Amino acid sequence: MAEKYVNKVIAGKDVLIDLTEDTVDVDHLLVGKTAHDKSGKPIEGECTYDADTSDANAVASEIAANRSAYVKGKKVDGAMPNNEAVTGIIATKGEKYSVPLGYHNGAGEVFIDPEESDKLIPENIREGVRILGVTGEHIGDRNYVHVQSISSKVWIVQHNLNKYPSVTVVDSADTVVIGNVKYLDINSLRLEFTAPFTGKAYCN
Repeated sequence: MAEKYVNKVIAGKDVLIDLTEDTVDVDHLLVGKTAHDKSGKPIEGECTYDADTSDANAVASEIAANRSAYVKGKKVDGAMPNNEAVTGIIATKGEKYSVPLGYHNGAGEVFIDPEESDKLIPENIREGVRILGVTGEHIGDRNYVHVQSISSKVWIVQHNLNKYPSVTVVDSADTVVIGNVKYLDINSLRLEFTAPFTGKAYCN
């Protein structure tokens, strides 16, 4: 004889229990949980997941390989490459490092080639120039151009080069003129010529 189940209980005019409109079934009841379906029959849950994944939108390429997830109630096996720790080296100006597609464990590094990095020292960078956090100290060979706008046989040149520079003099037509050079000190000198003229003195 088939078992009979109670799905509705009425006492007088009062409805005490009414399962007839219930929609619960074994597929939507979690494993380990029990209930009664709309017929009143006791049921045990067979659903193994406890989250609503109807709005999930991940795809296989966005899930790491050897991992899985559930999307819209279906299991999705990951296909994203596992790159572990990725290392990149930049050795030339303008070079770029393209990050490979896939999962990274956070331990990767991108750095300047050590051979190039070793060149970034203050002595190799011009004074006042800053490159990648290194401020230059290299002074190099300074120079100065004196412009003599007033015609004269004697020129006083204040070059402030802190040295005794070589001097080349040209007139207003850019013709080299030979004169007598007298160093007053390491920052100034006196030029003497046989005739007055205007021009420039190049101190190197």
